[in-house]
Amino acid sequence: MGKQGEEARQKWIDIQLHTFTNWINEQLQGNVIRDLTQDLSDGVNLIKLVEILQGRRYYGKVYDQDPTEIQKLMNVQMALDALREDGVKAVNIGSHDIVDGNEKLILGLIWCLVQRYQIAC
Repeated sequence: MGKQGEEARQKWIDIQLHTFTNWINEQLQGNVIRDLTQDLSDGVNLIKLVEILQGRRYYGKVYDQDPTEIQKLMNVQMALDALREDGVKAVNIGSHDIVDGNEKLILGLIWCLVQRYQIAC
């Protein structure tokens, strides 16, 4: 890919990051998310988002006080499980991808959420 192609690709990623960050903040009713890859990585904000989108609370243990790596993975997995149970078809993404900040897969997951909870409503 040439320099122009790479610049266009990065511009498209930046647009998605900005748009999806705004969408999440609108759902959370506050300017909570500034960096998708960082602010979703511990699973706490992702669980809050899922609870709002699905209109129900989860009573599993959420590790929100300086979680360890394992606790982050558990938080994210709880959110992913709830989404899959609700019919969200998020393929090829696991808790490690979100905890590790995989930008491409996080954007794909958020797009799945927009499709399921915003467009399909």
